Amino acid sequence: QRLVIYLNDSPKISNNTITSKQVVDYLLSIINYLYSMKRFRRIVIHSVNNFIRDVLASILESNGYNVIVTENLEKDFQKWLNTKEGIIISSALSEGVDLKYDIARVQILVKMPIPDTRKDPHTRWMKSNDIEIYNYYIAQKMVQIAGRICRAHDDVGVTIVLDRRGIT
Repeated sequence: QRLVIYLNDSPKISNNTITSKQVVDYLLSIINYLYSMKRFRRIVIHSVNNFIRDVLASILESNGYNVIVTENLEKDFQKWLNTKEGIIISSALSEGVDLKYDIARVQILVKMPIPDTRKDPHTRWMKSNDIEIYNYYIAQKMVQIAGRICRAHDDVGVTIVLDRRGIT
């Protein structure tokens, strides 16, 4: 069972807001809630970039959580696999990682996988000329990310999306 939850009350999370009291309190309330349920004590957080990844790690570590930040994906992921509970935060964990069964039951997406049209002429063209294909591309990425946490018909995984743009 693959469940994707869009939190429509999430504050805007960006490089400029990540340290604001509102965002910090919101993120900690989610992590605290998940940790209150024993089943969700292995958490994967997909940050949008290394700055947000590092700030999140600092906030969570200062609040007593066991956090692994991915610098070397293979090595750090293996280190996280050897822990009983903890949080792994990465800006590049959406592909090539198998999070089946009890490896992880929950993942948090800080941002939707929306391509940066300022940098990629192909996605800029898609957004301008064929919005259905552009939206399909984003939906396909979401399915791929949600599929990381739930790999079999008898597996259960929850993806929590903190980006309000996923609601529309």
